[in-house]
Amino acid sequence: MIVRCEVAGVAVILRAPNRDLPGAAECQGEARSLAALREEMGTPVAAEPPELVENLPFPFGDEAADQATVAEIEAAIRSLVACANAGDLARLYALLSDAYLINDILGSEPLEEDAWQFLDGPPEPLLWDQQTEILSIDDVRVLDDGRVAATVTLNRAGTQSEPSVTIAIFLKVGDRWLLDGESAPVTDPTPETS
Repeated sequence: MIVRCEVAGVAVILRAPNRDLPGAAECQGEARSLAALREEMGTPVAAEPPELVENLPFPFGDEAADQATVAEIEAAIRSLVACANAGDLARLYALLSDAYLINDILGSEPLEEDAWQFLDGPPEPLLWDQQTEILSIDDVRVLDDGRVAATVTLNRAGTQSEPSVTIAIFLKVGDRWLLDGESAPVTDPTPETS
């Protein structure tokens, strides 16, 4: 990754050492219309919330995803991280299912005007040392309801000292996989005994 900055009026180019930091170049696709989103958020009934997925059992899902699906999920995760790192919220929100975006990310309460102005503002890329790094994408599996889950390990620089592990749940809408929920993985798959 190449980082460009200005130090004392002089442009400097730095290369980040071997980190997987997807950025603006990988944040592609149509941005979500914030006007349409604002209108939808103003309606009394939000989208149907996705089924809660908490602490998926290990192993989760009946079958491993095929190679094509694994590649699509990896690309979707890279796009999500790229848009977050690029500070491009309109494109990031286009990568989320309606239900997940409205119910889990933005919340069911109407947003204040300053929040909408922030969302509608130009992208503000994170500094390279604050960006999220993809450490691994593993165990991509098909869930019973047709959604696909993947275990994602990220290093969220600037917010925590240890990598975070999340099970990301994706829903296929048209030809795209959209993030539909997240779950904390079960750390000990051994059933408890009483």
